[in-house]
Amino acid sequence: MVRALAILLLGLGACGGPSEETLIDELRVVASIPSTPEVAPGEAFGVQVTIADPSNGGFDALTWMCTTVGPPGSPCLESQRGNTAGWVARVDAEGTAQDLVVDAAMGGLLMNETEEVRTTLWTLTCEPGECSIISGAPGLTSRDSAWTNSLTELSDPTEALKDRPLEGVSLARRSIVISNREPSSRNRHPRLLEAPSEPVSAAPNSSSMLTIGASDEEQISAFAYATLGGFGQPETAVEAETVALEWFPGAESTEGQTADLFVVFTDGRGGETVWTGQAEVGAP
Repeated sequence: MVRALAILLLGLGACGGPSEETLIDELRVVASIPSTPEVAPGEAFGVQVTIADPSNGGFDALTWMCTTVGPPGSPCLESQRGNTAGWVARVDAEGTAQDLVVDAAMGGLLMNETEEVRTTLWTLTCEPGECSIISGAPGLTSRDSAWTNSLTELSDPTEALKDRPLEGVSLARRSIVISNREPSSRNRHPRLLEAPSEPVSAAPNSSSMLTIGASDEEQISAFAYATLGGFGQPETAVEAETVALEWFPGAESTEGQTADLFVVFTDGRGGETVWTGQAEVGAP
């Protein structure tokens, strides 16, 4: 196996420019990664959420499972528990949510030749105090007066948020595979090998290359984002356990500005890993 060495090549002349798709200039959920990408009915798992907050204004965040077994807007299967325990969780300041449990009723969907089914994991982040559902949903029960309204929002959050301002709110969804396979046979997250440990640096009209090592049993791709400037392209295939990415500060950047960098590695089947780093604008 070829082991990728992470190297940082500084001061390369920019032959292109940043892709607009790679710039994050407002609050956004970058990734929402369960502790394992494949779980069994009745099993518990945690979620690590990576949030970009360019303004450093802070955030509130909530994550929850919702398995729909009817038309759009139908109540989540998990709501049959009569409370939000185990399928709705607050995300703390470190991006961690804990104590989510796959509903045991999911086992009824794994019948005959059905080896796996999928449930949706939603993650909502808002500027502090902007989304009442984040503070109100955890701890609700079917006896609470707010239960019906909250259940509607949790079951169809895109509809619930459609009239809200786009700024200061970020909603993301991903799938989690549910199966009865033995743990040793389940899908796993990609593994980071080596990556730059020091901030990337480049002049406003220049760029820097960073190379990150990542490994997986599947073919994986890297999606790169930055809170200043951007990367040359949004998606890059990982070849020989290595991916090379070019960061551009942007011609309008100024010396001393800093940026957060995010690279999400995904296998397309629910396995994901995130590398985070920093960048700074050097002298022209």
